[in-house]
Amino acid sequence: MGDAITSQILNFLILQTIPTAIDVDVGIHQHFIGQLILSNNSLSKVPDEIRQFNHLSFVDLRFNHIRSVASGSFKFPMNNVKIPGKVDLSFNRIKTVEQGAFQGKYLMISLNHNRLIRFDSKVFKSVLQDMSRDNRSQGINIEQSILFDKFIYLLINFLFYLFMVSFVIRSCRLRH
Repeated sequence: MGDAITSQILNFLILQTIPTAIDVDVGIHQHFIGQLILSNNSLSKVPDEIRQFNHLSFVDLRFNHIRSVASGSFKFPMNNVKIPGKVDLSFNRIKTVEQGAFQGKYLMISLNHNRLIRFDSKVFKSVLQDMSRDNRSQGINIEQSILFDKFIYLLINFLFYLFMVSFVIRSCRLRH
């Protein structure tokens, strides 16, 4: 097994899904890939095909068009691999992360530079508990992610409404 492929790099290919040709390129060794780099493509969701790679410990999905992370998208460790996972979802368009999206043990989850609506503690509770027990953990990164919750959204809309009302009142006064 010395010449087995351990990384598959498919970045800058403008992929919208993982091609079935990956089976041809990687062949029987696809199950032993530890790193899957799918950055700089046009993926609009976390590909379901990721689950076919049984030994993944690192998934790079940076610079895609992913809008949400669905329940069950990631589960580490995969199969019998004892290595906690690292997932990089930075520089996407992620607004929501569903409960159960990240299952298992992680060293790092990066959601930097996204459009998060909120950081829901229920979604990350078990992952954060496991991370707190591992001194190698790098945590969950959400730097430069816009965190809008409903209150802020309503506040912005209310302020805009007040501005529009005052504008209309001023316009009416100027006409008279």
